[in-house]
Amino acid sequence: MQKILVISNSVSCSPLLIDFLRLNGFQVSEIDDRQPIMDLISRESPRLVLFDLPLDKTSGFAQCQAIRASSNIPIILISLSASQKERHQGFHCGADDFVCKPFSLSELLLRIKSVLKRSANRD
Repeated sequence: MQKILVISNSVSCSPLLIDFLRLNGFQVSEIDDRQPIMDLISRESPRLVLFDLPLDKTSGFAQCQAIRASSNIPIILISLSASQKERHQGFHCGADDFVCKPFSLSELLLRIKSVLKRSANRD
């Protein structure tokens, strides 16, 4: 079972999302974006990080950069705002994909599987 770490600006960002991922065979850990993310990544070794960007995108992008600086773990950013500038910034910070709210859970699942497949080919 592949492990996904969901980082959000409030624990229980979306019980529907967490349940959906679990029903599709993933083990899911969820943390608040104020917790020490790198410690948890080291300890839990997830296969993918799903990062729901906070309203303060600057701190979210900095956290994404910090993850990327020390790990090749795939990162998918989720954001309420869909501006081209923010999507570009997300990719420049090291994200592997960027999903804008609202989104289809089935499309997110396809994106997760695609990113995991590319990641497995890199390993």
